Amino acid sequence: MASRRPADRPGERGAALVLVLWGTVVMSIVAAAATRESALSAATVNAGAELTQARSLADGGVRAGWTAFSNGELDPDTGQWSCRTDEGAMFVTVSPERAKADLNGASEQMLSALFRAAGADVGDARRFAAMTVDYRDDDEETRPDGAEAGDYATAGLAWRPRNESFETIEELAYLPGMDDAVYQAILPNVTVHTRASDIEAQFANPMMRAALADYERQLAGASMEEEDALASLPPPEAAADAVTSFEGTMMSVRVVAVTNNGAVFVREAVVEGPSQPAGTPLLVRFVQGRLGEGEIIPAPQNVQDCR
Repeated sequence: MASRRPADRPGERGAALVLVLWGTVVMSIVAAAATRESALSAATVNAGAELTQARSLADGGVRAGWTAFSNGELDPDTGQWSCRTDEGAMFVTVSPERAKADLNGASEQMLSALFRAAGADVGDARRFAAMTVDYRDDDEETRPDGAEAGDYATAGLAWRPRNESFETIEELAYLPGMDDAVYQAILPNVTVHTRASDIEAQFANPMMRAALADYERQLAGASMEEEDALASLPPPEAAADAVTSFEGTMMSVRVVAVTNNGAVFVREAVVEGPSQPAGTPLLVRFVQGRLGEGEIIPAPQNVQDCR
């Protein structure tokens, strides 16, 4: 006689049901996580492709901006030019590199005035200026408020002053105690490429014009209160008068590229012009830039097509 299988107890049936339901929940979570991961991966790939497209557009804008400058197509008041391609738009600003202070040529007083215009107080401005000169000179004699190798060591820094010319403007960040906000503000106003001690004031931006006015006050031995009339210099002249010959022309080119989907890339370059208009310009600086605080990105749709 065959034995009969005993009936499952209610507790066992409940446990089995719980296991089945738990397995279903786990599988649902795994499937959802896989879907989300796949979506994130796709979004990352798309974002990377958009950024690459924006970067390519900005890089092309450097040469396009130089061509617009050489053809006299820049806005005479702003030095700006823009155009749109199928991928997006490029917004270019071209200005003479001589409108900036050269870290290897500017005097300590000029640098102090520029640091003040960039937001440093009087004491810090003098200190940063003195340290800048100590960084570039070829001796170990510390200027008042300056810094040489021993001061860098005392500050716990792993590097030392170059004691020769600045090679990049980013070396300003090496100065002991450099304030980041001041550093970011001053970068657009300095260069290492002209080796000039003077500045083309009529093409300078508002910060540089304020620094030049402060510098004039220092030379005159006057206080800011006594010489309010020197608070600003006349506005820039027409950019078309900036250069009369291609030979020796050194221009700062800034490109903000915006793709149709909103990706943004900023390219900053310094271009030295050829001796002949048909020649190839030389890139002497080519770095990724950044948008300024509060800078508004123009809409690509409102720009004329590139020719």
